[in-house]
Amino acid sequence: MAISVFNAKEISVEIRVVLIALFMAILCFCVWMLFQKNKKSMTTHIIVDEKGLHHYCNRDILYSITYAELHPNPETEKYDVLLTEYDESAPSLCIHFFEPALKQATRKTVNLNIDKVITNGNSLLKNFVKGILIFRPDLKIAPNVLDLYQLEGFRK
Repeated sequence: MAISVFNAKEISVEIRVVLIALFMAILCFCVWMLFQKNKKSMTTHIIVDEKGLHHYCNRDILYSITYAELHPNPETEKYDVLLTEYDESAPSLCIHFFEPALKQATRKTVNLNIDKVITNGNSLLKNFVKGILIFRPDLKIAPNVLDLYQLEGFRK
């Protein structure tokens, strides 16, 4: 098309320049889109299984929270699995995890570290809490966690 516009005698020089610039911009956009398509795509998924919560990226595991790594709360009267206090955002699920550097169990928020929207994030956390109930019955779960994930009847 650019060649036919360039060779047309009825079109003024200014319009030819504008049309050729437009065609070049479209051509550059198409080439850019072709290279974007050929970029290596990253597949990210998070699963909950009988061992814990696992975050994968391109079949490589980024991090895991296993049920075996969970620890009781160092303060014996407190819950081991609880929710953070309510603030502007939704409450977060907290667990007690052993920190080798500190040589003690510390509270950690279960965060699905991903820069995309996870539509089933609550379902993943619900299944993680179910796994704690099944595989770690020694841990005390706060009643508001069971209420939030609708697991009241699941508890013994």
